[in-house]
Amino acid sequence: GSSVLRDIPRTVLTTVGTRDTIRPIGSYSSGFDVIAGSAAVVYHDKLGFDRLSAGMNLKAVRHFVGSDTRSAFGMDVGGLASYNLNKYSINRLHVGVSAINVIATPLVWQDKTTSYMPLQPFVGVCIETMEEELALFLHNDLQGVSVGAEWLLHPSFTLRGSTNFKNINIGTGLVFPNVMGFGDQHYGVRVDYNYTHQQENITVDPTSSLSVSVL
Repeated sequence: GSSVLRDIPRTVLTTVGTRDTIRPIGSYSSGFDVIAGSAAVVYHDKLGFDRLSAGMNLKAVRHFVGSDTRSAFGMDVGGLASYNLNKYSINRLHVGVSAINVIATPLVWQDKTTSYMPLQPFVGVCIETMEEELALFLHNDLQGVSVGAEWLLHPSFTLRGSTNFKNINIGTGLVFPNVMGFGDQHYGVRVDYNYTHQQENITVDPTSSLSVSVL
């Protein structure tokens, strides 16, 4: 991935007598390049849980401002434990933990100025109820605590919503089964749409995202 801001004005400050003048002398670009690879494994009927999942992500990050660059490597880890409870109107219980940049090298500029990619822990809980048609979520994110719900209205249609009390997210998921085949395998396509509205700053335009997944 890449996130770049281009044509940033480069300026200089000149002082003549008591008058300061800022004038442009060109432009430059600044941004990040990221390459990452992930792997995960799933265990069934381990440690009293019906399913245990664990994953790891390795990434290389390049940060540049003009011709000055710095690079770092990082590792993220996570795990998910699932249990078929079938009590108290709860069908399944999921508990997940993850840590972003659990191991990370420093970002060092050419003048030896150093910063670090921050360690970010996350914990989440999901409860599936109503014969697994309704899922309720509670987890922390970068802006605090987030709550959400996912309702399976039809095997091929899902309605979602969540909020961290700063943003409101509303989304849908639509599955098209058996769209294509390859060998003995049959594949479907899932289309997900999400709409985000900022509650605290109404001057910021809402955002929309659309993703397509092959199942």
